Amino acid sequence: MAQAPEPPPVSILANSLINELDALTSPLVLVLDDYHRIRGESEVHELMRLLLAHPPRRLHLVIATRRDPPLGLTRLRTQAGFTEIRLKDLGFTGSETRMLLQALLAFTASDDALDNLQKELEGWAVGLRLVALALRHTADPDGFLRSLHGGIQLTQTYLLQEVIAVQSPELRNCLLRASLLERFCAGVCDALAKADTEPEGKPTAAELSGSEFIQTLQARNLFAIALDDRENGFATTISCPSPPRR
Repeated sequence: MAQAPEPPPVSILANSLINELDALTSPLVLVLDDYHRIRGESEVHELMRLLLAHPPRRLHLVIATRRDPPLGLTRLRTQAGFTEIRLKDLGFTGSETRMLLQALLAFTASDDALDNLQKELEGWAVGLRLVALALRHTADPDGFLRSLHGGIQLTQTYLLQEVIAVQSPELRNCLLRASLLERFCAGVCDALAKADTEPEGKPTAAELSGSEFIQTLQARNLFAIALDDRENGFATTISCPSPPRR
């Protein structure tokens, strides 16, 4: 098929893929992350619908998406072997939040502080991680949790400011540059630092090397996820606002 002058119809591709997957002798987990990025008119959706209509026996398909994919979920919900994990399933309960704070900080929140934290973040996992980072530099952690207000959007902004404010200027400068990227490594960070110079070619501020920056992120559990076992590449969990469209 790869040598064909034109791509074969989706139905033929689907049948070929189903037959090959069905011939597997070992289980296969196929993960499709960020599925919401696929355009609505893409033929990928039709391929997936055909695949799910006749699922191979040893295939375990995992789709991670920020919105419902156009794959006929109503029909799929009636079939055995289909599991949905929705937003409410990912939120931490009050008891789970208390256990998380105890595990990360050896800190037991009062009932009032925990109730306010649940009201503000609704069990939002990323927000709880930001809380844990902020509490490391807080003299009164219980008071900090009781004082949170404004809902998720304002609380997220406040927590980010609290966490970033206590970092060194050198680290904040590196974080700002890394926030432009979805993925980065030490070499990319060094290249960005080299480009971010004054007209005279002098650095704008004292700099961390790319490897020092990544080591600091790892040591402090800050805004990065390792993408491989060797930790050569990272994905950023912070972002800059999108530029306005012209």
